[in-house]
Amino acid sequence: RDIVILLPSAESPGIPDYLELNEIQKLLGNCQTPMETALVTILCDTGLRISELLSLTNEDIDWERGFIFAHREKTKKEGWIPISRQSLAALKEYLSWRHTKDKRLFPFEYYDVWLWLRKLSKRAGMGDRLHSHLFRHTAAALRRIAGQEITDIADMLGHKKLDT
Repeated sequence: RDIVILLPSAESPGIPDYLELNEIQKLLGNCQTPMETALVTILCDTGLRISELLSLTNEDIDWERGFIFAHREKTKKEGWIPISRQSLAALKEYLSWRHTKDKRLFPFEYYDVWLWLRKLSKRAGMGDRLHSHLFRHTAAALRRIAGQEITDIADMLGHKKLDT
């Protein structure tokens, strides 16, 4: 009898799914509050994990230089990462709009963000496509398209290894 051993394909898994610029514009066009606009803008720009976004406080924002401090519970690789002026403007508008004095910039639970993503995805006609990691993939893809080195992108995302 012949024994057949099935080996995994040598093909690359390919580029992860990410949002194209027109899809980001579609999402932003369906945002109903400054909070939603800030969340979409910041997540697409920085690639923060939802837990990292929810832990942000005003002290974590360097408004002048354009950086935010990422508290990385998963990898313990904390540090300052760049944030665009557009994201800072959306954040500033959200902060002037919100009605709480909570120390956290986004005083929500993970489930609240998950639910909000589902609603936004449906409003934008994207079905169930939106999930938190799609924003991380989007931030990485946009930076790579802009010519940023993969090692810098991995560092920004807080990856321990280049292949994750």
